[in-house]
Amino acid sequence: MTKDDIRMIRLVAAGYSNAQIGTKMIKSTDSVKSRLLYLFRYTGARSRAHLVALAYELNILRRGAVIVPRTKQPFTIEPDLATLAPGSRNEEGGPGVR
Repeated sequence: MTKDDIRMIRLVAAGYSNAQIGTKMIKSTDSVKSRLLYLFRYTGARSRAHLVALAYELNILRRGAVIVPRTKQPFTIEPDLATLAPGSRNEEGGPGVR
């Protein structure tokens, strides 16, 4: 397995699409697909998730070594307005929850 293969698996683990991986690694999308199919055969993986799981099991990837895409927005929880009681207030003076 080459350094490029490991980098590709890291990008797959981070959730990048084939096109995004191609852009990052300066390869065509077809080259990325072809190499991923090779990696599936080489490792016996049945899916991208399985490939990543095997990479962790084989110590090809380590926890905290995954590249996080910059395009993903942080997850925030918005209050569900259906659960707010009309006219109720919480300790801060805002709307309360039923």
